[in-house]
Amino acid sequence: MRALVRAGLTLLVLAPFPALVAYLLARRERTVGEVLAGSGLVVVGLFLLLGVAGLLYRPALIEAVDQRLFRQRYRARRLLARLADRVAAAGDVEALERLLARGLERALGLERFALLIDDGDGGRLVDPRGEIRPLDLESPLVSLLLGERALLDVELEDSRSPVSLLPEPERHWLVDGRARLLAGTHGADGDLNGVLLFGAKKDESPIYAEERRLLIALAGATGRAIELLGLRARRDRRSPEEVQPGMECVRCERVFAAQATACEYCAQPLETSTVPALLPRKYRFERRIGSGGMAVVYRARDLRLGRTVAIKTLPRVSPEAAMRLRREARATARVSHPGLAAIYDLETWQGMPMLILELLEGGTLADRIAAQDLTPRDVIDTGMVVAQALQTIHDAGILHRDIKPSNIGYTRSGSAKLLDFGIARLESDLRRDVSWHSTSTSSWLGRDRSASTSNQLVGTISYLSPEALRGEPPSPAVDLWALSVVLYEATIGENLFYGPSLATLIERIRDADVPPVRERAPACPEPLADFFANALHRDKNRRPASGEAYALALGRVRRMLIQSDG
Repeated sequence: MRALVRAGLTLLVLAPFPALVAYLLARRERTVGEVLAGSGLVVVGLFLLLGVAGLLYRPALIEAVDQRLFRQRYRARRLLARLADRVAAAGDVEALERLLARGLERALGLERFALLIDDGDGGRLVDPRGEIRPLDLESPLVSLLLGERALLDVELEDSRSPVSLLPEPERHWLVDGRARLLAGTHGADGDLNGVLLFGAKKDESPIYAEERRLLIALAGATGRAIELLGLRARRDRRSPEEVQPGMECVRCERVFAAQATACEYCAQPLETSTVPALLPRKYRFERRIGSGGMAVVYRARDLRLGRTVAIKTLPRVSPEAAMRLRREARATARVSHPGLAAIYDLETWQGMPMLILELLEGGTLADRIAAQDLTPRDVIDTGMVVAQALQTIHDAGILHRDIKPSNIGYTRSGSAKLLDFGIARLESDLRRDVSWHSTSTSSWLGRDRSASTSNQLVGTISYLSPEALRGEPPSPAVDLWALSVVLYEATIGENLFYGPSLATLIERIRDADVPPVRERAPACPEPLADFFANALHRDKNRRPASGEAYALALGRVRRMLIQSDG
């Protein structure tokens, strides 16, 4: 758009010249004296004056248009140009890093920035803030930046990109650091004396060509400042390279620092955890709160925002898979509804993806079913919230695919929220990447399974729809069927399809063998029983067609119960 506006402005500025040529061509049969006679001289002079004035004032006009129509990009350019002029004023490493970080945040709104400079030993580049692992000066990544005065794009999934050929540890370094662009900083002799790491913009807009040119100029100014000031990273800075896996108590599941040997609460000997006790300046892991399938979930403290979160750790993957997961997580995080537990972010640590999620402290629906602590009104209210949340994610083109009691949680005040939406798709990508077991129907029927894996598969299969077992393409109906099975389970206190064997379970689902709910729970109100008869009907055309229709149907049941109680 900006290029189009600038092209149009250029044509407007140059318009007097072709107009003058056209004026003269129309009078080409006349002599010069005749053309300039009378008002002709004024016309020719006016064309020339307008054309010359346009050429002289074109930069100012473009500047004015940018300032008015493209204010954000104009402001970014001005701030970046000013930042490049100010870096020489920094007196030490910390001041330089703060100046760059604040300036880039104001100008571009980057989700990540880091400055890495020589630690003084001549062997590695270090982040003064300790958030990014050091980079060996002899590494292939540094070799790509030596003498390079342009930006290096981090395109791991592009086979033509030089970064795609880096060793896996260095590609993980790029993913962990959320790098989008890299720029080397150089001294007067051309030697590399630092690296600037730029993340993507928070609003996901591109980094434009003029911004890239200014970032290159900024890298040049930073390199000169590092050389002139003789800056070095402090050697006593704690670096993420030194962050080791924490220690975990098997009994109370709390996480401790790597140096701990016994639990402070129960004196139990500790075992090595799969996570660190602390991600510097980000999260402090407190205790394990759940596990199953591919994931382990921890309660943690967000050190930047001072809030408690849940962190769902997934199996280690390739750098390319981690980049895909981050894109998926960001797309999912844009979907918002009061009935959806928020996905805040996705971090990676040494190849392990970590989803940062809203922590629900009111337990799960599975807990309430086990405690037999649900009334018909509770079941209806939970179903309405989840159905409305499903409508939102279905409208966004996302299927949940893993609705079960443990994936419906409650806030401290008792509001229901759907957990893990979109994560089933992330885990599906992970299965392909780590060669996890297939989730096809044939694999569910296979016999080469451990007991724990079989239990996990049974727990997943018991919420599948008959259409899914028949191999029909996934659709919103899959999620709505699973929700109906969950609500039926909440009403009767046990899973609808559990049987003596896996084969029996699959046969019951395929046949949609659903007994009337009042046979299992005689106290179930008749309007709710009628709802289940439709929502779990063998003919899917008899079921609610959408999350909105599902919530409306439950709303009618709720009103009937209120009227009967009144």
